[in-house]
Amino acid sequence: MGDIERRVGLLRTYVSRVERGCTTPSVDTLEKLACALQVPMYEIFCNGSRPNRSTRRFPRSRTWGTTAAEARDLARMRRLLVRIDDSDRHLLLSTARQMAREL
Repeated sequence: MGDIERRVGLLRTYVSRVERGCTTPSVDTLEKLACALQVPMYEIFCNGSRPNRSTRRFPRSRTWGTTAAEARDLARMRRLLVRIDDSDRHLLLSTARQMAREL
């Protein structure tokens, strides 16, 4: 637990309360924990087992963000998105939407 505490930057008592179900962490905290544990986010919600195919929203080939590296990229993107204004964010999302259609 001390290793997780150092990697995530959370107090050991907080991590313990999360483990025991005494507190509910934010999505940001869950992302930090998943990166620290080097596991995809779904493992936190599915007790380490792969999600049932019937509950998956997209086909496996289109699922992105399930690896530790992709989760780190996503976290970096979120930090950058906070720093741009609404019109630029809208432009970026429109561009991404257009790029996704071209695939």
